[in-house]
Amino acid sequence: MDNKVFNINGATKEQLANAVTCLLFNECGNFIKIASWRFMEDKGLVLYWHVKGENSTPFTDKWGKPKSLEPEELTDILWEWLQSDQAKNFKPVGEWDYNLNHDGSNERGWRLYTEDWGKIKQKVAGSLTYSLCAFVPAYIWHGK
Repeated sequence: MDNKVFNINGATKEQLANAVTCLLFNECGNFIKIASWRFMEDKGLVLYWHVKGENSTPFTDKWGKPKSLEPEELTDILWEWLQSDQAKNFKPVGEWDYNLNHDGSNERGWRLYTEDWGKIKQKVAGSLTYSLCAFVPAYIWHGK
């Protein structure tokens, strides 16, 4: 699907697992496999369905061979990354991701999203051809 729109936030690993399943389940009833990743300071952790160019790093098995991830494996990796120093020092990218001062409380969480054409855009013209989505730390806002 070329015009996939996806933008979900949450706070728990269970919510993340549900979001990942929803993201990876395609219009043909199959799961898209995630093959590689790349960290971008202005996008977060970008995930790719193919390893080809775009400076992505393939996921590998315990022998170092490229491996595509199942939804459960991807959920575990994203959750672990969310606890990392890289994620903790990440500056929010979306207007709804900030630790905003409001009439309520905030909780640290995450956001899984796509941009134009169901991909992630890059600073120069065009999108990252094989990108599927990006993952960032984000604050969840709770009203009174």
